[in-house]
Amino acid sequence: MVVILPKVSYCHQALQVLVRSKKGGFITKNCLTCNVPRRVLLSDLPRMTCENCCAIMRNGYRGKNYCSSCRACGFEFEWWSRLPWYFEI
Repeated sequence: MVVILPKVSYCHQALQVLVRSKKGGFITKNCLTCNVPRRVLLSDLPRMTCENCCAIMRNGYRGKNYCSSCRACGFEFEWWSRLPWYFEI
């Protein structure tokens, strides 16, 4: 899943993409021009629609990793598991 963020990067005023950055579930937002990584905040994550029941999912944490969970049906996923590696972009 490729996630382009609505806020532009500070370095080039370019679009940013969410990517896996390291093993262990780390994710960053990288500038699409220079690929420089920046820290992701919970507020940076878009609200997703549940693929099982179409309800709006809630963003939060599972341990130290970001996740999205559906209150309606209980489906959840960790963000790192859905994102491409930084070197694949």
